[in-house]
Amino acid sequence: MSWQDFQRIEPFIDVWCPNMRLVSGLLAADPRIERIIKSGKPVWSYECVSQTKSLSPLRYNRANAWRAKFFGLDGIGFWTHSTQPFNPWFTPMNLNDEYALVYPGEAPVPSVRWEAVRDGVEDMAALALLQQQIERGRNTSSQRDLIKRAQEVVRIALVDVMELSDAAFIESRDYLQQGDRMIWHSPADVELYQRHRQAIAELSRQLDH
Repeated sequence: MSWQDFQRIEPFIDVWCPNMRLVSGLLAADPRIERIIKSGKPVWSYECVSQTKSLSPLRYNRANAWRAKFFGLDGIGFWTHSTQPFNPWFTPMNLNDEYALVYPGEAPVPSVRWEAVRDGVEDMAALALLQQQIERGRNTSSQRDLIKRAQEVVRIALVDVMELSDAAFIESRDYLQQGDRMIWHSPADVELYQRHRQAIAELSRQLDH
């Protein structure tokens, strides 16, 4: 979209919803993205990537909420939650042609990807709780050292997850289109999330006393 077209539609937008890959990569320093985030209107991201089953649920789906937090977005959205033009149980698509996160049944059947999205949202709820504790204790001299440690834990956690997920959000499209390739995770990636969640929970508990 040209800058001129952007200016034409800007007055009519109630909720901005740029693609997370554009926020993360190609347009990270673009003045349009900067203006959207500073607009004062709600800003969500959305994802529309058919190759998501080729991407690690930890590096892509769970990290989605973390990246929204890092970039100052208000939420995350998706091209589709469960709508598909076929029955995926009987007409499976190949690895790089499926968008849906939840499958049909007598009750909805969540994919591992959808469970990872939920984990990411819960991560952000835990982080928000810690940040509330930081704000409440900011002017308490007895908690000064603990506040500094909590702020550093938040900073490092966000940077770690950004670095972990950069390949999935920025580099993956061209890479995956070269064939049946995957960007996956390792046991160390699992431990990274566990370590940060534990540190966030422990500091929240300490600051609550």
